[in-house]
Amino acid sequence: MRIRASIIIVIIFCGNISLQAQQTLPTWHWSYSVIERLQDEGHFQSLSLLASPYTHEQVAMVLSRSSGALKNNAELRPLYLRLVNEFIKKPGIQYPADGQRPVELGGHAQAGFRETPGDNAAYRGMYRCRIAVPLGTHVMVYNGINFDQNLNDDPRYVGKEWRGIAGYTEQAYIAGRWGRYHVKYGRDFLKWGVGSSGTLVFTNVSRPMDLFNAGVKVGPFHYQYLTARLDDETVSKSVARRYLSSHRLEGCFFNGRIQAAVSETIIYGGVNRNPEWVYLNPFVFYHGAQLNESGLGNTLGTVDISVYITDTWRVYGSLLIDDVQIEKTGPGDLEPNEIGWILGSRYAGLWSGAVLDLEYARVTNRTYKTTNTWESFLHRNFPLGHPLGNDFDHWQIGLAQWVGASLWGRVAYSQTRHGEGSLYTSWDQPWMDYTVKEGYSEPFPTGVVETQNSIKLELKYQPSIHWGIEGFFQSISRDNAFNVKGTSQSDTAWRIGFWWDGDLQIRL
Repeated sequence: MRIRASIIIVIIFCGNISLQAQQTLPTWHWSYSVIERLQDEGHFQSLSLLASPYTHEQVAMVLSRSSGALKNNAELRPLYLRLVNEFIKKPGIQYPADGQRPVELGGHAQAGFRETPGDNAAYRGMYRCRIAVPLGTHVMVYNGINFDQNLNDDPRYVGKEWRGIAGYTEQAYIAGRWGRYHVKYGRDFLKWGVGSSGTLVFTNVSRPMDLFNAGVKVGPFHYQYLTARLDDETVSKSVARRYLSSHRLEGCFFNGRIQAAVSETIIYGGVNRNPEWVYLNPFVFYHGAQLNESGLGNTLGTVDISVYITDTWRVYGSLLIDDVQIEKTGPGDLEPNEIGWILGSRYAGLWSGAVLDLEYARVTNRTYKTTNTWESFLHRNFPLGHPLGNDFDHWQIGLAQWVGASLWGRVAYSQTRHGEGSLYTSWDQPWMDYTVKEGYSEPFPTGVVETQNSIKLELKYQPSIHWGIEGFFQSISRDNAFNVKGTSQSDTAWRIGFWWDGDLQIRL
């Protein structure tokens, strides 16, 4: 019955209207893996490695500039042509010469069978519906809905369920672009930073936010600002409102061989608190304003960098600073530093089609949090920052192999150590029981540490831009499982699934 209801929903509701300009490319789209493959080989370096989602227009422009080198590369040419078919010459879709895009209808379905630790194998589907309306050549309106059966198994999900399906509006915005300027109001994906295990700020596993976003590009620099309304939180039978503001300066140098960005974000709110003008200002230093004016809020700063050592070897890093103690005037200054960082490398020079990746990520306890629960770096109960939260470190090594343009596989080993702290545990401050002379320190990770070792095999087969097959198998072992001392546990997880995406043009 659940499968039948899912199919009915797809048939009735799934419509995809895409616009090859201001339309953002969802972070789950298949083309990101192809773009990353070309970037690993030294192409598409001018496309930002530090922020997404991209727009169709951005990808199309990079494709046109890279056409000569990629057309003459026998190994990469099939991947290049696949992107051309998606972003420039989609089969069955004809665009008028005047630049005014017609309406396009379609749908995206992703479904299959899976088994997670502690669960039996079960069918799960994800069905996305999108609709966009062009308003001239510079402005568009877009809406996307996600019907997702996987959310029913996620204890973090706080929405409604109907016949085994959880649904929510995933994208809903009006966007415009005029030369170097762009603006967007509504709900959309956002990913800032570097990292394959996750990014330190605005990761792609977080729920899309309702936001206002604007930016400008000047030479090699891109400055953008956003302010967002997050979900409310109930505090002692009262409602605490939650808001977020952020700004970011990114630079792209030497045709993209060096990219760097610095950003600052603040989450603030409280019972009966309204948005504050000082945090709506794109050019204010938020941490200074928080200290000197409001006194309430959780500010975080990040620095991201990506450098090509050679055309096939890239290194990257990210640093997040939540709170660092400098003075030692009282017990409150003994609070441990709340920081996170990522270091990684990708190397595609082993042999044809192979990519070796290595990454280490670490986030200390209490990062992303304050004494006020409404200032935690969460939205709809999902992390806005790194998916593993805090009080952890994680390292992974993986080897991926492309076979032509259709087949991709990867085997990876990872180890994660996670302490007793998390984004969902209550704030504690044991340092207040010590004097400055006594000092205070705590181990990392804290408390009883769970150590998880994992081996994962992934396979993807995509013969067309319209459909593909994918799956994975993972073996997991845990020591001090779930932070219970002396408890060991071994599990397996697997999934095999199918996805389909189609389009139909409509002229109004």
